[in-house]
Amino acid sequence: MFAVVRHDQDGFLDESAEADFVPVGLPPAAIFFDSVASVADADMHAGVWFLLDKRVSRVHRISSGGDRWSAFASAGDGPGELRRPRALAVHGDTIVVATRGRLQFYRPDGAYVGGRRIESPSTCRDSRLGDMPSELSDIASSPEGLLLLFTCKAGSARGSVFLEKGEASYRQIVQGSADGNDDVLDPWRDMSVFAAHPSGFVFGHPEDECIGLFGLGGRRLGSFCHARLDRVPVPNAIAQQAPTVIPGSNARVRVPQRYLPFDRVFVRSDGVLLYRTPLPTSAPGSGEIQMSFRLAKFDGADWTVPSIPPATHVFVSDRAVLTAWGDWRGTWIAFYSLDRDG
Repeated sequence: MFAVVRHDQDGFLDESAEADFVPVGLPPAAIFFDSVASVADADMHAGVWFLLDKRVSRVHRISSGGDRWSAFASAGDGPGELRRPRALAVHGDTIVVATRGRLQFYRPDGAYVGGRRIESPSTCRDSRLGDMPSELSDIASSPEGLLLLFTCKAGSARGSVFLEKGEASYRQIVQGSADGNDDVLDPWRDMSVFAAHPSGFVFGHPEDECIGLFGLGGRRLGSFCHARLDRVPVPNAIAQQAPTVIPGSNARVRVPQRYLPFDRVFVRSDGVLLYRTPLPTSAPGSGEIQMSFRLAKFDGADWTVPSIPPATHVFVSDRAVLTAWGDWRGTWIAFYSLDRDG
């Protein structure tokens, strides 16, 4: 539980965490927050982390030291309320939250300043149904506007990136490659990844050998290849549980033999890439597989592993790192800096 002390001038609550017990494997730096139900996305502004809590449709403000907390937004369809939030990004001095059909904007103190509707483009192609709407799945900040990542739950396309400059003013920059088979479903088909980059943005699919570096006009400027990242085998016990066909359709499921080499990429202000890589481990005594993640750093020439403990959730904002572990009572969070790793 937390003992609330007082509000400070920035609207935070000064709090201290008191947990009944500490789960095995947590680093000593982890702090327990019973007010945080989940961490789906996170970004930092002026030394403060903003965490998207999809479970309760809220945004948490946590100081980089973890000693102060507050929250804003709630579930609903009114001004400043969130319905099915997807992603969060800091855009200048604005906190942007993407929902299924809207972008919501807040000041760093949590005050709501407006929103606008997003119409999903028909970029998903199905051989039988034709073009279908895609889904907004991630957002990032750029000097020219917000970058929007749309992905496909069905159809052959792997995703596309749009540049949004205002209400009903967004255009496609890059269309992802197609997997070429509508009758064979890949469980990671919609796992396109992207992130803002000093030269534009990076975008691609983890199953490809490389992800691309693109300018904001859509021109491909280069590639980042990740062949040196290990692909961890999927345990037989998990593979055997996966369905091979979709009930009521002719679609077959491609049961993967290995996990993707990474599921998300972050880019520092100096252009260094950090890949979030899976690290499945067997839970002691249960035989169940627990999924956690660690970071792999690529500076354009060398690969290194930052000295940050693996965690269930890992997010990077330039040189700051937030890690989190879910708990039925709340969330454990630890804060790190990449400065010591260069």
